[in-house]
Amino acid sequence: MYIELAGAVAYTHVLGREHSFLKGLQASGLTFPADSFDDICSIVTAGCDRINILQPLNINKDLCLKGQVSYVGKSSMEVSMEVSAMENNLRQNMIEATFTMVARDRFNKQVTVPGIEPVTEAEKKLYEKIKVRRELRIARAKQNLSVQPPTPEERLVVHQLFLDRKTSKLKDWVDMGETKSQSLILMQPQKRNIHGKIFGGYLMRLATEQAFVVAYIFSGVRPVIKDVDEINFLLPVEIGSICSFESSVTYTHNQYIQIEVRVNVIDPPTHTNKTTNTFHFTLATPGVKLPRVMPLLYEDAMKYIEAQRRFNET
Repeated sequence: MYIELAGAVAYTHVLGREHSFLKGLQASGLTFPADSFDDICSIVTAGCDRINILQPLNINKDLCLKGQVSYVGKSSMEVSMEVSAMENNLRQNMIEATFTMVARDRFNKQVTVPGIEPVTEAEKKLYEKIKVRRELRIARAKQNLSVQPPTPEERLVVHQLFLDRKTSKLKDWVDMGETKSQSLILMQPQKRNIHGKIFGGYLMRLATEQAFVVAYIFSGVRPVIKDVDEINFLLPVEIGSICSFESSVTYTHNQYIQIEVRVNVIDPPTHTNKTTNTFHFTLATPGVKLPRVMPLLYEDAMKYIEAQRRFNET
Protein backbone atom coordinates (compact mmCIF):
# COMPACT_ATOMS: atom_id res chain seq x y z
CA MET A 1 0.00 0.00 0.00
CA TYR A 2 1.26 3.50 -0.83
CA ILE A 3 2.18 5.88 2.00
CA GLU A 4 1.85 9.66 1.86
CA LEU A 5 4.23 12.21 3.37
CA ALA A 6 2.35 12.35 6.69
CA GLY A 7 2.72 8.56 7.12
CA ALA A 8 -0.90 7.63 6.35
CA VAL A 9 -2.30 5.58 3.49
CA ALA A 10 -2.43 7.69 0.31
CA TYR A 11 -6.08 8.20 -0.66
CA THR A 12 -5.03 8.88 -4.24
CA HIS A 13 -3.86 5.32 -4.81
CA VAL A 14 -6.84 3.79 -3.02
CA LEU A 15 -9.20 5.77 -5.27
CA GLY A 16 -7.30 4.54 -8.30
CA ARG A 17 -7.57 0.94 -7.08
CA GLU A 18 -11.30 1.40 -6.52
CA HIS A 19 -11.67 2.36 -10.16
CA SER A 20 -9.51 -0.59 -11.22
CA PHE A 21 -11.62 -2.95 -9.09
CA LEU A 22 -14.69 -1.89 -11.08
CA LYS A 23 -13.23 -3.56 -14.16
CA GLY A 24 -13.33 -6.92 -12.42
CA LEU A 25 -16.81 -6.23 -11.11
CA GLN A 26 -18.39 -4.98 -14.34
CA ALA A 27 -19.35 -8.40 -15.69
CA SER A 28 -19.79 -10.18 -12.37
CA GLY A 29 -23.31 -11.52 -12.00
CA LEU A 30 -24.49 -9.93 -15.26
CA THR A 31 -25.57 -12.10 -18.18
CA PHE A 32 -26.24 -10.17 -21.37
CA PRO A 33 -28.82 -11.53 -23.81
CA ALA A 34 -27.25 -13.05 -26.92
CA ASP A 35 -28.94 -10.49 -29.15
CA SER A 36 -27.99 -7.47 -27.04
CA PHE A 37 -24.74 -7.00 -28.93
CA ASP A 38 -23.06 -8.31 -32.05
CA ASP A 39 -19.75 -9.68 -30.82
CA ILE A 40 -18.14 -7.10 -28.54
CA CYS A 41 -19.65 -5.36 -25.54
CA SER A 42 -17.58 -3.12 -23.29
CA ILE A 43 -18.47 -1.35 -20.08
CA VAL A 44 -16.87 2.03 -19.45
CA THR A 45 -16.97 4.56 -16.64
CA ALA A 46 -19.27 7.51 -17.34
CA GLY A 47 -18.82 9.26 -14.02
CA CYS A 48 -18.78 9.11 -10.26
CA ASP A 49 -21.66 10.50 -8.24
CA ARG A 50 -19.78 10.88 -4.97
CA ILE A 51 -16.88 9.52 -2.94
CA ASN A 52 -17.25 9.99 0.81
CA ILE A 53 -14.13 9.79 2.97
CA LEU A 54 -15.61 8.60 6.28
CA GLN A 55 -12.49 7.82 8.31
CA PRO A 56 -8.71 8.13 7.90
CA LEU A 57 -6.97 5.06 6.53
CA ASN A 58 -4.56 3.30 8.90
CA ILE A 59 -1.38 1.81 7.42
CA ASN A 60 -1.48 -1.00 10.00
CA LYS A 61 -4.85 -2.35 8.88
CA ASP A 62 -5.77 -4.47 5.90
CA LEU A 63 -8.31 -2.85 3.60
CA CYS A 64 -11.23 -4.68 2.00
CA LEU A 65 -12.76 -3.44 -1.27
CA LYS A 66 -16.36 -4.49 -1.86
CA GLY A 67 -18.66 -3.57 -4.72
CA GLN A 68 -22.04 -4.40 -6.16
CA VAL A 69 -24.37 -3.28 -8.91
CA SER A 70 -27.00 -1.39 -6.94
CA TYR A 71 -29.19 0.16 -9.65
CA VAL A 72 -29.69 -0.43 -13.39
CA GLY A 73 -31.05 1.86 -16.08
CA LYS A 74 -31.49 1.09 -19.75
CA SER A 75 -27.80 0.94 -20.66
CA SER A 76 -26.22 2.20 -17.43
CA MET A 77 -25.44 0.76 -14.03
CA GLU A 78 -24.85 2.38 -10.67
CA VAL A 79 -22.06 0.52 -8.88
CA SER A 80 -21.67 1.02 -5.12
CA MET A 81 -18.19 0.63 -3.66
CA GLU A 82 -16.95 0.34 -0.08
CA VAL A 83 -13.48 0.35 1.43
CA SER A 84 -13.51 -1.06 4.95
CA ALA A 85 -11.13 -2.21 7.69
CA MET A 86 -11.42 -4.16 10.93
CA GLU A 87 -11.71 -2.02 14.08
CA ASN A 88 -12.31 -3.66 17.49
CA ASN A 89 -13.45 -6.86 15.79
CA LEU A 90 -15.99 -4.88 13.77
CA ARG A 91 -15.75 -3.96 10.11
CA GLN A 92 -15.79 -0.18 9.73
CA ASN A 93 -16.47 1.60 6.43
CA MET A 94 -13.68 3.99 5.51
CA ILE A 95 -14.72 5.11 2.02
CA GLU A 96 -18.02 4.90 0.16
CA ALA A 97 -18.44 5.65 -3.53
CA THR A 98 -20.96 5.33 -6.35
CA PHE A 99 -19.81 5.02 -9.97
CA THR A 100 -21.91 5.14 -13.13
CA MET A 101 -20.95 2.55 -15.77
CA VAL A 102 -22.39 2.35 -19.27
CA ALA A 103 -22.47 -0.53 -21.76
CA ARG A 104 -21.42 0.14 -25.36
CA ASP A 105 -21.00 -2.01 -28.47
CA ARG A 106 -18.05 -1.81 -30.86
CA PHE A 107 -19.74 1.13 -32.65
CA ASN A 108 -20.06 3.00 -29.31
CA LYS A 109 -23.84 2.60 -29.32
CA GLN A 110 -25.92 1.82 -26.24
CA VAL A 111 -26.31 -1.79 -25.17
CA THR A 112 -29.31 -2.73 -23.03
CA VAL A 113 -28.20 -4.22 -19.72
CA PRO A 114 -30.25 -6.76 -17.73
CA GLY A 115 -32.23 -5.47 -14.78
CA ILE A 116 -31.64 -6.34 -11.14
CA GLU A 117 -34.06 -7.03 -8.32
CA PRO A 118 -33.09 -6.22 -4.73
CA VAL A 119 -33.94 -9.10 -2.42
CA THR A 120 -32.63 -8.43 1.07
CA GLU A 121 -33.60 -5.43 3.18
CA ALA A 122 -30.08 -4.05 2.84
CA GLU A 123 -30.24 -4.34 -0.95
CA LYS A 124 -33.66 -2.66 -1.05
CA LYS A 125 -32.43 0.19 1.14
CA LEU A 126 -29.35 0.69 -1.03
CA TYR A 127 -31.46 0.50 -4.21
CA GLU A 128 -33.77 3.30 -3.01
CA LYS A 129 -30.84 5.39 -1.81
CA ILE A 130 -29.08 5.17 -5.19
CA LYS A 131 -32.37 5.81 -7.02
CA VAL A 132 -32.87 9.06 -5.08
CA ARG A 133 -29.26 10.11 -5.71
CA ARG A 134 -29.68 9.36 -9.41
CA GLU A 135 -32.84 11.49 -9.63
CA LEU A 136 -31.09 14.34 -7.81
CA ARG A 137 -28.18 14.12 -10.22
CA ILE A 138 -30.50 14.27 -13.24
CA ALA A 139 -32.36 17.24 -11.73
CA ARG A 140 -29.06 19.00 -11.00
CA ALA A 141 -27.91 18.47 -14.60
CA LYS A 142 -31.08 20.21 -15.84
CA GLN A 143 -30.28 23.19 -13.61
CA ASN A 144 -26.61 23.33 -14.63
CA LEU A 145 -25.49 26.92 -15.12
CA SER A 146 -24.24 26.13 -18.61
CA VAL A 147 -27.90 25.37 -19.46
CA GLN A 148 -29.98 27.53 -17.11
CA PRO A 149 -29.26 30.96 -15.57
CA PRO A 150 -28.82 31.22 -11.80
CA THR A 151 -31.90 31.58 -9.63
CA PRO A 152 -32.94 35.04 -8.38
CA GLU A 153 -31.57 34.15 -4.93
CA GLU A 154 -28.21 33.15 -6.42
CA ARG A 155 -28.02 36.36 -8.43
CA LEU A 156 -28.46 38.27 -5.18
CA VAL A 157 -25.56 36.30 -3.67
CA VAL A 158 -23.27 37.34 -6.54
CA HIS A 159 -24.45 40.95 -6.36
CA GLN A 160 -23.86 41.04 -2.60
CA LEU A 161 -20.31 39.79 -3.13
CA PHE A 162 -19.80 42.63 -5.59
CA LEU A 163 -21.16 45.20 -3.12
CA ASP A 164 -19.09 43.86 -0.23
CA ARG A 165 -15.93 44.10 -2.29
CA LYS A 166 -16.79 47.55 -3.68
CA THR A 167 -17.57 49.03 -0.28
CA SER A 168 -14.61 47.25 1.36
CA LYS A 169 -17.04 45.63 3.79
CA LEU A 170 -15.40 42.26 3.16
CA LYS A 171 -11.80 42.45 4.38
CA ASP A 172 -10.51 38.88 4.16
CA TRP A 173 -10.90 37.68 0.59
CA VAL A 174 -8.86 36.23 -2.28
CA ASP A 175 -9.46 36.67 -6.02
CA MET A 176 -10.50 33.29 -7.47
CA GLY A 177 -8.29 34.00 -10.46
CA GLU A 178 -5.22 34.07 -8.21
CA THR A 179 -5.92 30.51 -7.01
CA LYS A 180 -5.76 28.99 -10.49
CA SER A 181 -3.04 26.46 -11.23
CA GLN A 182 -2.06 24.36 -14.24
CA SER A 183 0.13 21.34 -14.90
CA LEU A 184 0.92 19.61 -18.19
CA ILE A 185 1.42 15.85 -18.34
CA LEU A 186 2.20 13.58 -21.30
CA MET A 187 0.08 10.42 -21.17
CA GLN A 188 2.30 7.34 -21.37
CA PRO A 189 1.28 3.84 -22.59
CA GLN A 190 2.04 2.31 -19.15
CA LYS A 191 -1.19 3.91 -17.92
CA ARG A 192 -3.49 2.41 -20.56
CA ASN A 193 -6.59 0.36 -19.78
CA ILE A 194 -7.94 -2.73 -21.53
CA HIS A 195 -9.48 -0.51 -24.22
CA GLY A 196 -6.14 1.06 -25.13
CA LYS A 197 -7.06 4.43 -23.57
CA ILE A 198 -5.62 6.15 -20.51
CA PHE A 199 -6.92 4.55 -17.32
CA GLY A 200 -9.52 6.74 -15.60
CA GLY A 201 -8.18 5.83 -12.16
CA TYR A 202 -4.82 7.34 -13.11
CA LEU A 203 -6.47 10.62 -14.10
CA MET A 204 -8.43 10.52 -10.84
CA ARG A 205 -5.22 10.11 -8.85
CA LEU A 206 -3.49 13.02 -10.61
CA ALA A 207 -6.52 15.28 -10.11
CA THR A 208 -6.74 14.36 -6.41
CA GLU A 209 -3.06 15.14 -5.87
CA GLN A 210 -3.40 18.50 -7.62
CA ALA A 211 -6.49 19.41 -5.56
CA PHE A 212 -4.56 18.57 -2.38
CA VAL A 213 -1.62 20.77 -3.42
CA VAL A 214 -3.84 23.73 -4.39
CA ALA A 215 -5.72 23.52 -1.07
CA TYR A 216 -2.40 23.25 0.82
CA ILE A 217 -0.99 26.36 -0.86
CA PHE A 218 -4.22 28.32 -0.33
CA SER A 219 -4.66 27.45 3.36
CA GLY A 220 -1.07 27.05 4.54
CA VAL A 221 -1.92 23.82 6.42
CA ARG A 222 -2.15 20.20 5.33
CA PRO A 223 -5.76 19.70 4.17
CA VAL A 224 -7.83 16.56 4.64
CA ILE A 225 -9.92 15.23 1.78
CA LYS A 226 -13.53 14.92 2.96
CA ASP A 227 -15.54 14.40 -0.21
CA VAL A 228 -15.14 13.89 -3.95
CA ASP A 229 -18.24 15.00 -5.78
CA GLU A 230 -19.37 14.74 -9.38
CA ILE A 231 -16.57 13.25 -11.47
CA ASN A 232 -17.39 13.32 -15.17
CA PHE A 233 -15.63 11.18 -17.79
CA LEU A 234 -16.67 13.09 -20.91
CA LEU A 235 -14.22 11.76 -23.49
CA PRO A 236 -11.56 9.04 -23.57
CA VAL A 237 -7.94 10.15 -23.31
CA GLU A 238 -5.66 8.71 -25.97
CA ILE A 239 -2.14 7.45 -25.32
CA GLY A 240 0.36 10.19 -26.16
CA SER A 241 -2.07 13.00 -25.36
CA ILE A 242 -0.89 16.17 -23.68
CA CYS A 243 -3.22 16.72 -20.74
CA SER A 244 -3.63 20.05 -19.02
CA PHE A 245 -4.84 19.79 -15.41
CA GLU A 246 -6.41 23.18 -14.59
CA SER A 247 -7.54 23.75 -11.01
CA SER A 248 -8.85 26.56 -8.84
CA VAL A 249 -10.48 27.24 -5.50
CA THR A 250 -14.18 27.74 -6.25
CA TYR A 251 -15.73 28.12 -2.77
CA THR A 252 -14.75 28.36 0.90
CA HIS A 253 -16.80 28.16 4.07
CA ASN A 254 -15.13 28.38 7.49
CA GLN A 255 -12.57 25.54 7.37
CA TYR A 256 -13.88 23.89 4.21
CA ILE A 257 -12.58 24.49 0.71
CA GLN A 258 -13.87 23.35 -2.68
CA ILE A 259 -11.48 22.69 -5.56
CA GLU A 260 -12.37 22.18 -9.22
CA VAL A 261 -9.93 20.28 -11.46
CA ARG A 262 -10.60 20.27 -15.19
CA VAL A 263 -8.65 18.01 -17.55
CA ASN A 264 -8.18 19.24 -21.12
CA VAL A 265 -6.44 17.41 -23.95
CA ILE A 266 -4.33 19.83 -26.00
CA ASP A 267 -3.79 19.33 -29.73
CA PRO A 268 -0.57 21.26 -30.61
CA PRO A 269 -1.01 21.31 -34.44
CA THR A 270 -4.42 23.02 -34.20
CA HIS A 271 -3.83 24.81 -30.87
CA THR A 272 -7.20 23.54 -29.65
CA ASN A 273 -8.22 21.66 -26.55
CA LYS A 274 -11.12 19.50 -25.43
CA THR A 275 -12.34 18.92 -21.89
CA THR A 276 -12.25 15.19 -21.09
CA ASN A 277 -12.79 15.11 -17.32
CA THR A 278 -14.03 17.34 -14.51
CA PHE A 279 -13.46 16.74 -10.80
CA HIS A 280 -14.79 18.51 -7.70
CA PHE A 281 -13.23 18.05 -4.26
CA THR A 282 -14.14 19.19 -0.76
CA LEU A 283 -11.26 19.41 1.71
CA ALA A 284 -11.03 20.49 5.34
CA THR A 285 -8.30 22.60 6.93
CA PRO A 286 -8.49 21.75 10.67
CA GLY A 287 -8.13 24.75 12.96
CA VAL A 288 -7.95 27.32 10.14
CA LYS A 289 -10.77 29.63 9.10
CA LEU A 290 -10.29 30.28 5.41
CA PRO A 291 -10.68 33.63 3.64
CA ARG A 292 -13.61 34.10 1.27
CA VAL A 293 -12.80 33.33 -2.35
CA MET A 294 -14.08 36.14 -4.55
CA PRO A 295 -15.21 35.67 -8.18
CA LEU A 296 -14.36 38.77 -10.21
CA LEU A 297 -15.37 37.37 -13.61
CA TYR A 298 -18.82 36.16 -14.63
CA GLU A 299 -17.47 32.67 -15.43
CA ASP A 300 -15.88 32.50 -11.98
CA ALA A 301 -19.17 33.63 -10.41
CA MET A 302 -20.94 30.69 -12.08
CA LYS A 303 -18.27 28.32 -10.69
CA TYR A 304 -18.80 29.88 -7.25
CA ILE A 305 -22.56 29.25 -7.38
CA GLU A 306 -22.12 25.67 -8.62
CA ALA A 307 -19.64 24.98 -5.83
CA GLN A 308 -21.98 26.51 -3.25
CA ARG A 309 -24.78 24.23 -4.48
CA ARG A 310 -22.57 21.16 -4.11
CA PHE A 311 -21.42 22.22 -0.64
CA ASN A 312 -24.99 22.73 0.55
CA GLU A 313 -25.91 19.23 -0.71
CA THR A 314 -23.02 17.61 1.16
